[in-house]
Amino acid sequence: MTRVVVWLAAVIAAAATPAPAAAATLVETRIGNETVRLVADQALGRVLIAGTGGGQLVDLASATVYLWTRQGGTQMVHAAGLARKAVAVPPFALEEVGPGPRILGRATTRFRLIVAGKLCSVIDANLGLAATLQPAIEAMTLLDRVNAALKGESRAPCEKVPYGRYSRIGWPLQIQDDNAPPIATAVIDTDYTPNPGELEPPAEAADITPLLNEM
Repeated sequence: MTRVVVWLAAVIAAAATPAPAAAATLVETRIGNETVRLVADQALGRVLIAGTGGGQLVDLASATVYLWTRQGGTQMVHAAGLARKAVAVPPFALEEVGPGPRILGRATTRFRLIVAGKLCSVIDANLGLAATLQPAIEAMTLLDRVNAALKGESRAPCEKVPYGRYSRIGWPLQIQDDNAPPIATAVIDTDYTPNPGELEPPAEAADITPLLNEM
């Protein structure tokens, strides 16, 4: 009888103990002299991208993007509510060059993104990180739609290739764009605990979705 009581107590205790929260993934990237932090939490379905000039928080469940700048004020865009406008994608090619350098102990494959006959980027990507950073890949796809709505035809040809067209190569650990500072990954932490409130949507944000649809 004692063994049964002890066993039941253990079962009850195990059921009452909350499971540990799944860790998020932190990626810190150097773009010239600036550090940009990306925090992707798969359990929450949220992705934060922030630097000294501002940032974006993407809530994947509602397809909502919150944007803010250093000057202050927060705006939000309901990506699902954006009107789908026909955008001409320039001819492009993603050429695999061969093995790239090892970055933070991870193997990479080097690709060249050529748009309208011009070399836009040399990308060293790791395919294995794509699964870990799947929320970030989904967030980048949404941000691509928002960027297209914000800038329209004023975007350079290299920016007009939808992110989803080349996300299949994996996660870029190093990018050299034409006439731009190099982008280099400095930190990858797959066991990151977000700071309190770090991934919480702002309490107030101006909805600019209707305005973007009028542009």
